[in-house]
Amino acid sequence: MESGNRRFLLFPFILLILAAGGAAAVLGPKTVNREMSDSPAGSRSAGPVPVVERIYRDCGHREGLPLPAGVDWGRAGKEELEEAFPPEEGWTLRQEGGGRIVISQEVPGLCPADAGKFHLAELDGWVAVYRGPAGASGLLEKVLDVEISRLPVYWQERIRAGTAEFSSEEELGQALDSLDEYSGAYGP
Repeated sequence: MESGNRRFLLFPFILLILAAGGAAAVLGPKTVNREMSDSPAGSRSAGPVPVVERIYRDCGHREGLPLPAGVDWGRAGKEELEEAFPPEEGWTLRQEGGGRIVISQEVPGLCPADAGKFHLAELDGWVAVYRGPAGASGLLEKVLDVEISRLPVYWQERIRAGTAEFSSEEELGQALDSLDEYSGAYGP
C-alpha cells in the first residue's frame, strides 16, 4: 500500500514542475525586434550584432566578413552602418526576422575557392572552356575546335550534364589533351 501512496504523492509533484516550467516560458524574457531607423547611433537598444557578407555574382557563394573594430555594432544606427558600409560601394542593409541586420556586398566574379576551377560546356555545338565550377556563370576562356558531336558518348554526356569540372589548370590540361584527337584539325 505504501507504493500506492508514493505514486499518489509523485503525481502532484510532477504537475507542479510542469506548471512552473510553463510559467517560466510565458513570463520569461522576451525578444524584442529592433527597427532599423534613421536615428543617430546609440539611440537604439542593444540588439544582435550585424552579419557582414560578400556575395560573388558568378558562383553565388557567400563569404562572411569581420566587422570593423571600434564600434558598438549592437547599438549602431542606420546612419553609422551606412557610413561604415557605403551604398555607393555596393553595400546593402536588410533586416531579417528577430531583428538581425545583414550587410551585404555583391561583387562580380568568382569566390576565391572557385576562381581556380574550370568546366567544359557546349556552346553552339562546340566544346567551350569556362572558368569556375559547372553551373556557375564564369568567364568564357575559349571555344575549342572540337564539335561536341565528334566526341565519344562518355564526354558528350559529361559535358551536357555539367559534370566535366576540373579543380585546376593541370587537370583541365590533361582533359584537353585527351580531347585534342577529336579536333577539327584532324579531319573527319
